[in-house]
Amino acid sequence: SSSPTAMRRCLPVAWRRYFTGSTLSSIPKKKRHGPNLHWNVIASYVKQASITKKKKIHLKVNLCVGNPRAIVSTGTSCFFENVFLTLSGLGNLLAGRNSMMKYRSVRSIIGCVCVALLAFSFVMASETAKSAESIKIPLHNWTSQLVGAEIVGRILQEGGSEVEYVPADSGAVYEAMCEGDVDLVHEVWQGAFGVAFEKQVAKGCVIDAATHDAKTREEWWYPSYVEEVCPGLPDWEALNDCAELFATSETAPKGRYLGGPAEWLKGDDERVLGLGMNFHVINAGSADAIWAELAIAFEKKQPIVHFNWTPNFIEALYDGKFIEFPEYWDGCKDDPSGGLNAELTHDCGNPKGGYLKIGVWKGFPERDPGAYAIVQKMNFSNLDVAVMSKLVDVDKMEVQDAATKWMDDNDAKWRAWLN
Repeated sequence: SSSPTAMRRCLPVAWRRYFTGSTLSSIPKKKRHGPNLHWNVIASYVKQASITKKKKIHLKVNLCVGNPRAIVSTGTSCFFENVFLTLSGLGNLLAGRNSMMKYRSVRSIIGCVCVALLAFSFVMASETAKSAESIKIPLHNWTSQLVGAEIVGRILQEGGSEVEYVPADSGAVYEAMCEGDVDLVHEVWQGAFGVAFEKQVAKGCVIDAATHDAKTREEWWYPSYVEEVCPGLPDWEALNDCAELFATSETAPKGRYLGGPAEWLKGDDERVLGLGMNFHVINAGSADAIWAELAIAFEKKQPIVHFNWTPNFIEALYDGKFIEFPEYWDGCKDDPSGGLNAELTHDCGNPKGGYLKIGVWKGFPERDPGAYAIVQKMNFSNLDVAVMSKLVDVDKMEVQDAATKWMDDNDAKWRAWLN
């Protein structure tokens, strides 16, 4: 602004009494209009040995309306320059010469440091504000989610929003979203996270924004060759009768079930107890660890049972089946009265044809209604999710490259979500 009154409002209250139209006029008019200020003018003030209150005001005014990064640069360069001047002044003093160089340079250093620190804090505050306005998308530890998060973020950027990716625990992310620390989760798998997600929706701090066309299933899974040594599969009781076939040195005499990472909240230990199974659950550190174990077992035709899900690229590489547990029913994970075991929960399988949803923080629609409208139109199919995994896990592409490939191949699809 070129108005002295408007600039005066930028100043701390204690400085405003020094600020008048006449002090503003000491800066050439063409150099004080608009945001594109001439920082050489500021530098000339800073580098003077004596900085009057009026000149401090000019520095503050220009910091308020101009580019704070420029003043950081000015302050830093002037600081090092005046270190040299101060050392020169000390040399003169030690040599017995009566010089004001040291005194004036010290004052100049102080001025430069103050300006640089003030500007730095301004920049940090600006960056914090920018971060607060960004749409925060979590990054988890399975491939389709990582690729999908990149795709969702790019689509929202195309719509004009700022996006920030934040690593997040997939089990705790719904509480984080309830607190506003995460804005949206685009892959809410019913089998793994349905309970945690629905809890926050019921509290009113998370919104069930959309449901993908993709239908999901998450369950214990085995490669088909295991049926040759364990007849009766895929029935869960037949699996339990063959438990010793899956034993390892770590679990013997019980069989090993290779579960997903613990933060995926699958409730496998509770299921083993609820159904009285002769298995010990070993949690893998990541999805990649599961696939590595499967590849070794498949090559040697060793019995293995592990966590798997669909849509997933695995079904295109290996022939196998899900274990058939007692049918899932609402409440089987928290109400022991309706299942096979009247004393324990989790005595059921996971949902077949489960949902894949998008959840958002309750404040997101009001803060960024345009982005929320886009999110509500997003819709991934089983093939979309499977391809996102395949591009990285099979084709060995980087996550960013896989996102680019999917967006190039599905340009019309995602662009329709922007309209």
